[in-house]
Amino acid sequence: MCGSDPAGQAEQERRRRGHATNQGASVTLQLKVILAVFALVSVVNDDIRLASCPGGPGLTGRTTRKPMPTKVYLDYLMPRESFRFQDQRKADVGASATAGRGDLRLRDLADEWFKRLRKPDFQRETNAWTPETCRDLLQSVIRRDVIPGVILWKPEDPALIYVIDGAHRLSVIRAWMIDDWGDGQIDYFNAGYRNEIIAGSNEVRALVKETVGSYVDFIEAHSCLLKLSKEGKAPKQDMPNSQFERAIFYSAVTENIEMVTQWVEGNYAKAETSFLQINRSGERLSPFEQLLIEFRNGPYARVVSSILSAGKAGHFWPEKDLDDVSATLVRKFPDLASATHNILFLPPHVGEVRNLNLPLVISKPGDRYEDCLDLVTLVADNVLLSDDQAKKQILEKNAGSDAREIILIGDRIFRIVLDRLSQLVGENVNSKSIAIVPLVYTYSHQGAYRHYS
Repeated sequence: MCGSDPAGQAEQERRRRGHATNQGASVTLQLKVILAVFALVSVVNDDIRLASCPGGPGLTGRTTRKPMPTKVYLDYLMPRESFRFQDQRKADVGASATAGRGDLRLRDLADEWFKRLRKPDFQRETNAWTPETCRDLLQSVIRRDVIPGVILWKPEDPALIYVIDGAHRLSVIRAWMIDDWGDGQIDYFNAGYRNEIIAGSNEVRALVKETVGSYVDFIEAHSCLLKLSKEGKAPKQDMPNSQFERAIFYSAVTENIEMVTQWVEGNYAKAETSFLQINRSGERLSPFEQLLIEFRNGPYARVVSSILSAGKAGHFWPEKDLDDVSATLVRKFPDLASATHNILFLPPHVGEVRNLNLPLVISKPGDRYEDCLDLVTLVADNVLLSDDQAKKQILEKNAGSDAREIILIGDRIFRIVLDRLSQLVGENVNSKSIAIVPLVYTYSHQGAYRHYS
């Protein structure tokens, strides 16, 4: 080419490549600094759960707090599902009283029918009750005291029934009947908290066994009553009083004991409104839980819910009357959510360090939504959510926008978070990637996850 300077062009190309490399390294370095700052703030701000960088002076122990009461973790007994979920399968409702929207029978909680029950997808985790609270409820049921009724909603789809109010009560009775106090599917929980969960399960099981009796005790007592009756004996005289009372109760369970049940009439919007009104006045919600419910339709709440479901459950995004662009984006969200979830939470934590393949984040049951929002906002917007006011500002952001704008914002959040996290953790062909090892950044020298609480 006339007038060209090969040496000068080569120098310009070297400078251009050097600038690009420096720029990529700068982005990754910035992310590492953000991660480190996020980790350090966890020492001061208990709302942020990600761990501190190793080797920092004065960061070798947990903050001192009063012992928290033992909690019973029953979350997996009743799955979550969006009010918008539609399943066209025909459900066999059997002879349950709920088939006609009548009162729920106690025996329904012991059989397969219980598996039709769902909590709304934004319902809190079922872990607010102590062993003593569980015992008190069961004693009230056994004595046939007046206990609060339950509120259910049954959409046109017959496959599922939503619990608007009473999920804790129903889960406790179910746990007693099947003897699963949160340790039956322990893999549901992160290994780092399994000892705590198992301890709660053992405590409530022992307390109930001593003060109420196991459900098996009631079944065996009823069998004894039938046997004595068949032999022409008098069960009330021949059985210990406590055993006889259990037999009578179990007999009533198999026949007609009912729980007062109110049914919400109307579409999903009516059910959602009822749920929100009831749960604001029932078991006290934390400030963050109130915020999450209030701004559940905003893009950040939707992104967080999608990530925590790993893209496999829940209908968190608008689905009707979308233009082609919006509909295409929504179809891609499950894959984006699943990929982000895998970077954050996989492989599952097994409680001990065996190799360098460790999850970046381990969330304590009950803290998952708050932890995830903290991290998503930090990575997507470089913003640390230091208090409830900051969380409110980010959750209410664009919460009143139309469906198209919410979807576009959600797509932006997903892609920024996934791109930046993929530069830090896991396999990535991104030229800007200089991957970190979670063991170095989020675990102590002893191999324990650094969680300050």
